[in-house]
Formats: sequence, C-alpha cells, structure tokens
Amino acid sequence: MKSNLKPLVSIVTSVYNGEKYLRETIKSIREQSYENIEYIIIDGGSNDSTCQIINENIDIVSKSVSETDRGMYDALNKGFDLASGDIYYYLNSDDILETNAVESAVKMMSASITPIVVGDCLHIDQCGNILCKYKGVPLGFGEACCLGRIPFAQQSAFWSAKIHKSVGGFDPGLRYVGDTKFFYSILQRINIKPLYLDQVVARFRQHDQALSSKCAVEMGWEHDKLLTEIGYKKSIRRFFLEARFKWINRRAIIIKRVPRYFR
Repeated sequence: MKSNLKPLVSIVTSVYNGEKYLRETIKSIREQSYENIEYIIIDGGSNDSTCQIINENIDIVSKSVSETDRGMYDALNKGFDLASGDIYYYLNSDDILETNAVESAVKMMSASITPIVVGDCLHIDQCGNILCKYKGVPLGFGEACCLGRIPFAQQSAFWSAKIHKSVGGFDPGLRYVGDTKFFYSILQRINIKPLYLDQVVARFRQHDQALSSKCAVEMGWEHDKLLTEIGYKKSIRRFFLEARFKWINRRAIIIKRVPRYFR
C-alpha cells in the first residue's frame, strides 16, 4: 500500500471484542482510492474473533498489537506511537471510511499549511441505514469553546503528525471525551480555523453497544468537567453560534433518529 511519491497516512483503529463490525471497517480501508496508507490496529485483548479477523486481513494491516490497555485513548496512543506517517486519522472499529476520504484529505492538506482538515459525517444504524448527515463547521478555538463542543465529528478529521506530537496525543485519563480534549488542544495550538472538506468523510454507526449509547450520562459528566477545565462560560454568544450551527445543518437532517446536538 506504500508509495514514496505521496504523504504516508497512518490510520489507527482501537478495538475490543469488535467482531460484529470490524470486517466492514477494515474493508473500508482496503477500498480506499489512496494507496499510501499505514493501517494500525490496537486490540485490547479481545476474547471473541477479533484477532482472527485481524489475521485474516494481515495484507492490509501494517502493524497490530493485542494486549490489555487502560481504555480507548490509551490504545490510540499506543497506535500513534507506532505510526510513521505524515498525516494521522483514527477510525473506530464499528465505523466506515468513505472510499475517497483519504485521497481528498491529503490533497487539501498538501495545498495548505493548516494541520487539520474536517468534513461531514453520516450517522448510520447497526444495519448501515442512514439516519442523518452531520455537517462539520470549521470553528476556531474561541468559538468552539463558546459553543461548548467540538463542531465536527471525530470521524471526519485528519491532522498532521507534527501537530499530534505537539499536543501530546490523547489524555488516557479520560474515558469518554479524550477526542474532544484532543481537538480543543489542536485548535488552541494552531489558533486558526481548520480546513473544511465539503464531502462525507466517514459513517458513524449508532448502536446499543456503542460507548456513546451505553454511557451517555457518564459521558455528559466528563464533558462538563472538561468544559470547566478549559474555561467555558455560558454567554449570549453561544445562542448565535448554536443557531448558526443548526442553520448549516438544517438540510442535512434526514430524520429518523436525530442526535441530541440537533435538538
């Protein structure tokens, strides 16, 4: 999958007992239109057929580790510590990367000095049916803090290896919102808006066993604590940012099950 002519993209997937959807996730890497990809899978010591699935796809999996860890963000740090690419991305073990996503992100990042690009994301159910489309909004650090959340899906973001190392990776002490803290750290460090890629980058699968579904209350508590740490304060400005965010997404909702950030 490697070529010396184009930037190497390192993609990390962390997984634990992910046999149900992992094959489809790996398939989405296999079908990428961009060839220079390093794919790393970090397994947390699964006791289902996860390791078998990884071994079945060893031609596409550049590196893999199977051992106990301290959670998803610890596993992601392990993966990116093994990465040798110029551009980073992580794909959950139940999500799907669109076929031309890597190629489009590399093209945009290669033409700019901005170290992060974000796009749109489809929400799908456990059978792959589309629930809604979530359009990313490229806000800078100040506006994102005022909004009280990262205004793009984790699944839609690519970033440079250099900025990843600069912010120190993910906080393994967080269980649910380590990606939120990570992206806030990037936005604060670069002090400019991300690049916006006007296309669907990935498909985020909503199902009962997903961490975001099983632990919504705990996730909310951890998110609120993080906002306090970064100095978030409610203001009238949030109302206008929220209105702008929903206006941008007004035509993206397909209406079956609408995520709570649209409500």
